[in-house]
Amino acid sequence: MRLVLDRYSLDELGDRAQLLASELATNCYLHAPGPARLRLSWEDGVVRMSMWDTGRTLPGIAERPAPARAGTGHGLRLVGACADDWGWYALNPNRLGVDGKIVWCELYR
Repeated sequence: MRLVLDRYSLDELGDRAQLLASELATNCYLHAPGPARLRLSWEDGVVRMSMWDTGRTLPGIAERPAPARAGTGHGLRLVGACADDWGWYALNPNRLGVDGKIVWCELYR
């Protein structure tokens, strides 16, 4: 990812982009059955990351992580704090032929 950002002179976004991509991928690993795909795009001053996975459960931000998992449950809070904008939506398999959801975030230059 850093190579792509550097190539387009967006290296100042590298640290945040890497952190956000890691959080999105970790959420897929922990909460979706797989497979998953990360897409990176750059247009009109906006870097957008979209993470698709086959999980049907839409993400939520818990008030407090469960005590047994005290080290987890902060990923989307971190995404919300580091991204300039973010969100998610469910995919309609009848319309698109693909199931799951997309979690996305944007970084503005």
